Amino acid sequence: MLVMSHKVQLAAVALVIFVFFCYGSGVLPLLGPDEPRYSQVARQMLENKDFITPYLGDFPWFEKPVLLYWLMSICYFFFGVSEFSARLPSAIAAFLSVVLVYRTVSFAAGSRRAVAVGICLATSAFFLGFSHAATFDMLLTFCITAALCNLAQFEFGTENAGSLNAFYFFCGLGLLAKGFVALILIGLAAASYITISGGWKQLSRYHPVRGLGIVIVVSLIWFAPVSLVHGVTFWEDFFYKHQFVRYTSSYYHRGGGFFFYLPVLLIGTYPWSVAPFLGLDRNLSPRRKILLRLAGCWFITTLLFFTFSRSKLPGYILPAAPAFSIFAGIALVDFFEVKSSRIRFATLFGSLHLIWIAVLFFFAPNFSVPAQAIVPFACAIAAFSLAGILFAFLRKWKLSIAAFALIPFSAIVTAVHILPERMDWYESRKLSQEIRDDLTGSRKLLLYNVYDFSPVFYTNARVELTPQGYPLPISNYRELHRYLEEKGEAFVLVANQELSWIRTADFWKIIKITSGKEHSIVHLRAK
Repeated sequence: MLVMSHKVQLAAVALVIFVFFCYGSGVLPLLGPDEPRYSQVARQMLENKDFITPYLGDFPWFEKPVLLYWLMSICYFFFGVSEFSARLPSAIAAFLSVVLVYRTVSFAAGSRRAVAVGICLATSAFFLGFSHAATFDMLLTFCITAALCNLAQFEFGTENAGSLNAFYFFCGLGLLAKGFVALILIGLAAASYITISGGWKQLSRYHPVRGLGIVIVVSLIWFAPVSLVHGVTFWEDFFYKHQFVRYTSSYYHRGGGFFFYLPVLLIGTYPWSVAPFLGLDRNLSPRRKILLRLAGCWFITTLLFFTFSRSKLPGYILPAAPAFSIFAGIALVDFFEVKSSRIRFATLFGSLHLIWIAVLFFFAPNFSVPAQAIVPFACAIAAFSLAGILFAFLRKWKLSIAAFALIPFSAIVTAVHILPERMDWYESRKLSQEIRDDLTGSRKLLLYNVYDFSPVFYTNARVELTPQGYPLPISNYRELHRYLEEKGEAFVLVANQELSWIRTADFWKIIKITSGKEHSIVHLRAK
């Protein structure tokens, strides 16, 4: 009966976590430059029934490999084309990552620590956020997590050939998920662990030749046919431009300083950022030593690899989140079991949340975040963190962890129910959908000095794009006039402050204006 009860509790926690990962995914519009473009590539892949060549609009799109597009296409087929379907692969990848980490930690450190680690991972800010994003970051994180968790299972002493084969399988799947960066990150973590453990003397036990064969066979599922179809053009675009150049230069304007990822980690691991500083139990079993050693190599090599990259984005560091959570969750349970200083706990977690509340009030307004969102979220941080600290004083570790876990979920609730209306996130979707039926034949939407990619998805790629996937660079009235003379008419998305001169210009005739709060779509026709 007790075993069944424990299983029921685990199932309930798992269900809650999966709901966390899916909550609001079908409500929020696609944001940023990446979500709309990737979601549209997957839709065109399904519509064209061409599962080898990704297309964005009229152009082949080789920025990323194909695995996410395949998964999105499957979701579109079963659930229809929507924001929820586009984001569902990320939610599933996040959930499976948590399950794999839980399973691995339970082997090495017991179920209690495994539950704590799983909750820390599932509710860390970036992990929860990227579970709602139609991007490649979570899929890459899953492949790396799956590979290294299987390596840990192999190292625990079972000598299970299945775990070793699975390690190599997920290396190959990582190639399909985000390219060679997956192999590099897995390889760095594994190689540094083997070096520290003295495993190079017994390299044959890892069967590297067989492993290389598995990696090649898995990756060739797509790399072989796409290479046959596009040859050198594909490798120049995919590997040279979007793998090599992206890492070695800031050509794509995504630079950052050497310490770029320190604040990113502080934010991304919230509300567990200070948990590892609670300390770990020094009486480690052999399996716990293996787990912590591998997690340390995993975390440090990922951080260093992206620190030395010339291109930096916050999401790049996401694969380090499972490794960090292993330290955070184990440290939390160790703290409660050895009954360490509760004052230390209160000081660490109290300071962290006070800093966060101060950051919200002082810095969030600089990003146009309205007070209507800042105040309730700050109140949630104060209430849940106070509850978590009080439960810690009472040695109620489950309630304490649950209270802190509700903080990032309250952020998701705020993002879904308060921010979109206040920050006009819905406007581009609404405008694009209103004029979508007018974009027939050769008609396409022109983005005039507007950096917004959501119309790419919401008009079903009826947007004027360059082969690089950017809006056609038209930024002054002369270029707009030339475009109109060539096309005869134009649908132009503009900021509302541009409407005054558009109305008075004598180069064209205004057919219709579809108005929004910040932007409008103007239908122009040449005179």
